[in-house]
Amino acid sequence: MIAALALLVAACGEVTVLQHEVEFAISARRAEYAVERPALRGFRAGIGANADDTWPILAPAGSTEVARAAELVQKRLAHDGLPATLVRVLEILGHARFQSDDQLDLLRQTGLPVDWLTYFSPPVGSSVVQYVAQRLAAGEAADAVIADLARVTFAFRPTIAGFEVATESGEHDIECIRLQIGAGHYYSGEGDGGIVDMPRELLTKIENVAFVASIQDKDLESFRALASEWKFARGSSLTLLPQFLAVSQWAQDNGKNGIVESKGTRSTATLVPRYASRGEDGARFVPGDTFALEAFAATGRRVEQSPLLFQGGDLIPVLDPKTGKRQMIVGEAELFRNMTLGLTRAQVLEALRIEFGVERCIVLPATSFHVDYEVTLRSTPDGLVAFMNDSSAAARLVVECSIPALERAKVLAAEDVTKLRADIAAGQWPLILEGIAGVLSSRAVGFGAFPESFAKHFAVSPVDSGVGNVQRFLLALDVLTAERSDTETFTKMGLDPHLVSYLSSLRRREVERQMVARALANEGIRIVGVPSTSEGMRSLNPINGVHTKGAYYMPAYGGLFADFDAAARKVFEDNLGAGVKVVPILAAESLRREGAVHCAVSVIPRL
Repeated sequence: MIAALALLVAACGEVTVLQHEVEFAISARRAEYAVERPALRGFRAGIGANADDTWPILAPAGSTEVARAAELVQKRLAHDGLPATLVRVLEILGHARFQSDDQLDLLRQTGLPVDWLTYFSPPVGSSVVQYVAQRLAAGEAADAVIADLARVTFAFRPTIAGFEVATESGEHDIECIRLQIGAGHYYSGEGDGGIVDMPRELLTKIENVAFVASIQDKDLESFRALASEWKFARGSSLTLLPQFLAVSQWAQDNGKNGIVESKGTRSTATLVPRYASRGEDGARFVPGDTFALEAFAATGRRVEQSPLLFQGGDLIPVLDPKTGKRQMIVGEAELFRNMTLGLTRAQVLEALRIEFGVERCIVLPATSFHVDYEVTLRSTPDGLVAFMNDSSAAARLVVECSIPALERAKVLAAEDVTKLRADIAAGQWPLILEGIAGVLSSRAVGFGAFPESFAKHFAVSPVDSGVGNVQRFLLALDVLTAERSDTETFTKMGLDPHLVSYLSSLRRREVERQMVARALANEGIRIVGVPSTSEGMRSLNPINGVHTKGAYYMPAYGGLFADFDAAARKVFEDNLGAGVKVVPILAAESLRREGAVHCAVSVIPRL
């Protein structure tokens, strides 16, 4: 069980600590977990009141019946579905033992997600397990039972009755922000926009908010000393929640906050997944992020665990001001994640809709890792506005911002700079790309490789990353090159096949991005392009921000690309109107770690 040792309410401008204790046996078990894909598909982390509930994560060894059943589940669950796989498992284990007892602990060992069985109602009896066992015991063929199970009723029930996920399109003020701090010191210094600096930015710029942050024990004192030197925004405070497991920076992904209506009262709650995960190609279990929510609950917050497997950055709930409908933008990876539990696409969509209390889910293809790197939406008096990546505009701005660096590196002389700026003004991009490629080749030490001494010219301060900036400059050249032609033409030019594939992939992503824009436009959503890129560690992504009633907290890169930030900020200001303040939040080092503001914060709305 979990026991709070000290609960301290942080006063404004103060840093306080909430210590909590986990029983030794539970801590020891959790310490053995690794950041990896669970071997058993149905694994669910035991947290909070269910901390003693141990779901097996490792596949059974040997050639036992349970091991054979586990192998079947691993191979067939996603393809055949949960009901059909249950039939085959009971065949292997022997149906006799299940006729009057569900034996859920035994079924867990095979990797079946037994918590989902409760949503399937058999024609007779109260248990789908016993229904199947009794049919098999009566001598019916497994295929016949499976065929009948296709007509079994699926009825999902919400984990929290009355829960409605908090919309993120500018309807709410912020009461609390949950963070996760994975270090005790800056990456390179104040202003680097990293795992420690971004909390500083938020704490010093957002007023009247209670910040609550998980942090590993080893980083507590060094971070606490650093944070005590910051000048917090008026009315804001910070409570630290130390734990022995490491945490990542990405607090958005391990929980979604919402509002609960019950008997005429309203309260907030946080819905967490069956386990916090990372990655798309087989979600990897992240123990520290999973169990961090226990300490958050110890502050008096309501935290409940869903049977769904989700990453919060791939779910964007919004309110359509014209229709009053609550909708949720869902990245397609969240469908596949849950379809691996043996659910159909329709069942996953229905469960997502009911669990998060929205009227409808709008599924977008995986153009980026998460949808919050592709789009941010705002409710306006004229309807929903979707701000999306305009990578072409971004690439042109990056080249312009990089001109002083090329001049400092003596790649360009003064007269070259004058001509380059004139060509940019005239839109002579084919000529520009050809000229830059020619002068860059003299500095390359290999194909696409440059010495660190060259990269240093791209940094304008000690916390500006020259290497990161060069990577963004080279990406911009790639994006602009990919725009010029198609795969067939690149091949005819005699380019390396790997380079052709790379440039073609950039073109394909732009086509996919246009498909996403059309899909949203078909929903009556106005599309606005923002200079922004979504290219993993090379991103410049001002759309990964947070909307509140009167503000948009926009990720900013700073340094060499300060003018890029200004251009993106102007697009937001022009389209959000005078009543919404655009607040830049430095996030450069976070962007170099494939995330930004929305990825790093979990917002609890003010009621």
